[in-house]
Amino acid sequence: MMTESYTHLRQFTPQVLEAVDFSGGTGAASLLEAVKILKGLNEKKARKVPDQAPDDFVPARWRGYPADAVAAGDPVAYRHFWELTVLLGLRDGLRSGDVWEADITRLSPFVRHHVNTLGRSCFHLRDLPGGLRPLREPGADELR
Repeated sequence: MMTESYTHLRQFTPQVLEAVDFSGGTGAASLLEAVKILKGLNEKKARKVPDQAPDDFVPARWRGYPADAVAAGDPVAYRHFWELTVLLGLRDGLRSGDVWEADITRLSPFVRHHVNTLGRSCFHLRDLPGGLRPLREPGADELR
């Protein structure tokens, strides 16, 4: 399952990581360091994960995959599993709010709250007391 996921995610994750700068609290420091290392690996087209790359953010459920690759002496499999756990950690951090897009202030609340992770919009207008007011009176030359 994880091997197929890796092939699929590699089609777009390098571009996403290059385009978005992530930030987070102190609890996400090792994950953010791993994201930085992953960006560097993608930039240099390097294959081997550095020995000092953090992995303490990896959930217990997934720890066996990278550990088995290390035990087998397979750096390619380790890279695949480490990268997938970085992306899973990033996804979970974004969902929980521990990690966020660093330049979030440039996004309006409208965009931030209405565009999902697939880039699709979901608009639900609430009933507003008095309804929506027109931006200008019909026939008026100026906006109010």
